[in-house]
Amino acid sequence: MAMDASKLLGGSVPLRIQKMKERILSSPIMPDLERAKWVTKVYKETEGKPIGPAMRAALAIQETFRNYPIWIDEDEVLVGHISSKKGVLGQPVYVEMSIYLNEILIPYYFYRSEEKLKEAFPEGIGSLSPEALKWYTRIPEEEYKLLKEEIVPYWKDRTIAP
Repeated sequence: MAMDASKLLGGSVPLRIQKMKERILSSPIMPDLERAKWVTKVYKETEGKPIGPAMRAALAIQETFRNYPIWIDEDEVLVGHISSKKGVLGQPVYVEMSIYLNEILIPYYFYRSEEKLKEAFPEGIGSLSPEALKWYTRIPEEEYKLLKEEIVPYWKDRTIAP
């Protein structure tokens, strides 16, 4: 049984927390290709070099941290985001793990095609409802181009997934 947060705080939930919760609950969910972009760049650059998988992964994370945008949202006390997208719930794409993730396939195959996506997955996929899934078709054109021309072709046969 879930406990009401206001009981934990000994009364009402502070306005700051209420505003943050509302912002999160009203934000669309979208894949975030920023991490995938930098990881792909490093893996391409280090292809065939005798540095080992741990070093390649470390260099990829280093490049990602160097290039990730940083911002502080209004009302935040503890800051930091897992996503580079401001104003949406961005889900970073871990391309080296599997190219078959929803975050890759849905924007790739259903780009700007909400109707086809709804036909294919009328009940949604996993924890993503049909309403949440529609946002996956709305990635910006430059991200779709990156996905189509760089990310998917490179990782198609290189992920650690079977």
